[in-house]
Amino acid sequence: MEAGDDARMSERTNTEPAQTPAMDLGAQTPAMDLGAQTPAMDATSAAPLGQALAAAPQLAPPTLPLGEAIAPPRPTSPLLRLWRALAGVSALAAAWGFVLLLVLLAAAVGEAISSRQTLLMRVGVGLLGALGALWLATAMLACVLAGSYCLMLAITRRHW
Repeated sequence: MEAGDDARMSERTNTEPAQTPAMDLGAQTPAMDLGAQTPAMDATSAAPLGQALAAAPQLAPPTLPLGEAIAPPRPTSPLLRLWRALAGVSALAAAWGFVLLLVLLAAAVGEAISSRQTLLMRVGVGLLGALGALWLATAMLACVLAGSYCLMLAITRRHW
């Protein structure tokens, strides 16, 4: 392709339509009903749509009377706070147990891989150990998140 061809391709010719391609796309492409042509959208056909959108009711955000809250804050009972604290501590203890299981699994897999077994057996044990470690790490992370959230709810006071 030469430099003159680029200039000719970017110039507009008299045979090109005056409308943008997006406006004329409907007339050039067949509709879904087996080849029927749809008319092109122009300013006169878009006017009823704009009038309908302008006439649509506008939704206002809900307003409350001045000084009125949606719901008054309720104090939490000490028993609920105790249960949240116990759940948080037990979830963190479970996370610590998962860490210990992860260490034991790594030691067992390391011992199984170093023993005199076939290559396929060593690779299989290594893959199963990696999958088990991934599952234990996911469970540990979930326990840490749940336990810390429970402890946060038990310790802090919220004035929402």
